[in-house]
Amino acid sequence: QELHRKADVALYHAKMAGRRRFSIFGNQMDDAIQSRAAIEADLREALKSKTGLSVVYQPKFASQCGRILGAEALVRWQHPQQGSISPAVFIPIAEEANLIGDLGLWVLETACREAISWPVDHLAVNVSPLQLRAPGFAEAVFAVLSRTGFAASRLELEMTETDFADSEEVGISNIRTLNSR
Repeated sequence: QELHRKADVALYHAKMAGRRRFSIFGNQMDDAIQSRAAIEADLREALKSKTGLSVVYQPKFASQCGRILGAEALVRWQHPQQGSISPAVFIPIAEEANLIGDLGLWVLETACREAISWPVDHLAVNVSPLQLRAPGFAEAVFAVLSRTGFAASRLELEMTETDFADSEEVGISNIRTLNSR
């Protein structure tokens, strides 16, 4: 059983490294998996209790006049024991653990609620490809806009080009629905 477990751990690491890779089991792999599992469990708790998570904003300036045109909402996580955990660490875990939908909608709602009275033209919120591919995503966005009173015309949903290229038909349908209103 232990041999199979270690083979599974090595296989997981090989898959994470990309296609046509192999891995030889090492004790550091066990440590990484245990650390990942702990972060996943703590992130689940943070999402449930809404503690430690926050949204910060990166302003977008017009350099000619120095006016703030908009802002981009960015999620941050202050872990109670580990301190600040980078989004580069917890976002992929949220995606793998199927938590990204809840996290993304929480960020969207928090950002819309906080930015509603700001004198900016737009608010940008990042969207995971997994969110975009989820049936009902567009309706969930409209529900957030309705609850917060944030104008759809001021909201920008951002996704990287490489993520967009991999979008499936449901994702394209969600984009069309979002653009139609």
